[in-house]
Amino acid sequence: MAVLNPNIIDSIQIEQFIYHIIRNSEEEATLNDEVSLDNEQKIFFIKQIKRACEGTQFKFTSTDGNTCKNDCETILDNSNQLTVKSGELANRFFAAHNNTMSDGIFIVAIISMMISGERQRLLSFLKIDFTTVYQQNRREIDGRNIISLTRIIDSLADTPSAIQKWALLDPSALFDWDVIALQRGKAQKDKDTNESISDYFRSFLQVKVRENASSLTKKTVSETKNWSTTIALEGGLPEHVNRTDLKARAISYFELNDSFDSDDYADHVVGSFIPPDLREDNLTEEQQRIKHELEQKQQVCKESLRTMLTDKEISGQIFECRPNSIASTVRKNKMKTQENVTILYEGELAENNINIERRSDGSATITINTSEYELD
Repeated sequence: MAVLNPNIIDSIQIEQFIYHIIRNSEEEATLNDEVSLDNEQKIFFIKQIKRACEGTQFKFTSTDGNTCKNDCETILDNSNQLTVKSGELANRFFAAHNNTMSDGIFIVAIISMMISGERQRLLSFLKIDFTTVYQQNRREIDGRNIISLTRIIDSLADTPSAIQKWALLDPSALFDWDVIALQRGKAQKDKDTNESISDYFRSFLQVKVRENASSLTKKTVSETKNWSTTIALEGGLPEHVNRTDLKARAISYFELNDSFDSDDYADHVVGSFIPPDLREDNLTEEQQRIKHELEQKQQVCKESLRTMLTDKEISGQIFECRPNSIASTVRKNKMKTQENVTILYEGELAENNINIERRSDGSATITINTSEYELD
């Protein structure tokens, strides 16, 4: 399999190029028969196509009946089909987005890359929004310069901010991925997840995220966070165990280990429910009873986590841990009191010298021990 390295990306050329116009006021795209580009315009669009290489890798959801994949293959097999098939793709793109997108153009380009000394052809999709541009008209009346503005309809700006969606498509077996896609406005934390592009765009491309070490790291932490919230609401955690600690341990597992093992992961995340005072010898009968109940609860919690990992098709997979794929926003925990005091921290409560003492009436005392603090 080829690897999309910087040298291959730098070799991208546009072989053929066409776009069709999408307006919400129309029922279908306005189709064009041919679009010509000068050298400066080609350089601009090549630069934008290269940006798609920074996106998330996807696989087609099926090989049979996947209209997007089939149309890509048809175009690459016979470039004379570009005009017809790109028009069909533009209308399906328009329909998939439920007429909610901004007016603009949908580009289909046949591109080539230099791989192992040969030029290999792929397809690229770009959605570019129209921008509002005003033409300045100057008139001299009675010695005074009078300016009026005329709006230019359907104007395209040569700025990356006008690009709404990117996609690079390889319907062959050249790469491990089938599609690399990117969307304006998506956060870094969404990269390598299905949320990296909109549901509409993913539906049009007929893809799902390709699972790799980065995506699996993100998925495992995300699903563990969701699981910890659920089990806490269901009363599956002792009062002295905070669900954010479980998420913090999920993150620390990937920082401490080179590869993922589901059994080790479950042990690390759940940890021990037994507080220090119940780890001593010579426990009273009541303390032994409490310890036994906590041990049972700990085992049930661990089995629940293992079940979740199995249900989400994570369990049993062995992959390289990628802690750098976990976004800073995911690492942060947020605690907010009824008095509107917000505490932001990373890691476990104890690591941050935060202690929560809960009372029988439901209130609590939050203590933060620190040697220094600053007020903004």
